[in-house]
Amino acid sequence: MLYMRASGRTLHKKGEQPTGFAGILTDITEQKKAKERLSESEEKYRTLMENLNDVIFTLDAQGCFSYISPVVERIAGFKPEEMIGQSFSKFVPPEDVPALYEQLKQALDGNIKTSELQVLTKDGRILYTRASGRTLHKKGEQPTGFAGILTDITEQRLLQEELRALAITDQLTGVYNRRGFTTLAQQQLKSSNRTRMGMLLFFCDLDYMKIINDALGHEQGDRAIIDTAAIMKKTFRESDIIARIGGDEFAILYVNTTGIHPEQLVTRLQKQFDLHNTEENRPYQLHISIGFAAFDPKNPCSLDILMSRADMAMYAQKKRTRI
Repeated sequence: MLYMRASGRTLHKKGEQPTGFAGILTDITEQKKAKERLSESEEKYRTLMENLNDVIFTLDAQGCFSYISPVVERIAGFKPEEMIGQSFSKFVPPEDVPALYEQLKQALDGNIKTSELQVLTKDGRILYTRASGRTLHKKGEQPTGFAGILTDITEQRLLQEELRALAITDQLTGVYNRRGFTTLAQQQLKSSNRTRMGMLLFFCDLDYMKIINDALGHEQGDRAIIDTAAIMKKTFRESDIIARIGGDEFAILYVNTTGIHPEQLVTRLQKQFDLHNTEENRPYQLHISIGFAAFDPKNPCSLDILMSRADMAMYAQKKRTRI
């Protein structure tokens, strides 16, 4: 089938009725098909833009949006027209603005790399995204802007954080496990060497756990462990590192000991256990043995040595108590 364009005029003799018609037929088949292909291409492009999970955008040289794909409304809640002409910096947390401008500057200088970026949604949530792109410029001229893609990696990031938390957290008590304690304590020791602030490491052992488990069952034994962790959380600060490092063993790294004596903290912890034993109506009481070792940044030692000193002090205290 051919598509034709027709044009023409009537034929007639002077002063008489028309006697016919003269015309021209022009074959526009290829032009028509090209127009249909263009229309189909535009429709496919529009459908693609609306169904992608990634946000495609362009910025001008000042960092303002000149285009952003419609999918942004589904992901972040903003209509494209609400963002066009606005600075990208309005859509990231304030603390991330300097890093954003540094990334844009590097991109305009030709140093393009993929990086992670936090983006604010219309309802105030934070999305974690992966940003990548390239500079826009006319041939032989300075860059005129930036074209990029934002990929929403929020679920992936949250899953990673959840897995990391599970890896360093004791599932029974919610405090750190041995791995988490070792990791964070090593970091604090390095920090203490720089800041010259002292620290205290406490080792605690919950006494008579075998008796509780044998006489009352492991459910009550678990309850005793959970209560012990709760007492320690109540006694120490949020900045201190509390961990269950064994079945009935706990460690606490008390950060920044300025103006603090270890005996004060031991007394405070013991009072919390005495209060618990008075208030709780249980068929057993909680008893704990406590030992500690001080970390002196002027004469530093390794975490293993510090833990060994606190452990020996705890067992010495346990032995004295039972004599």
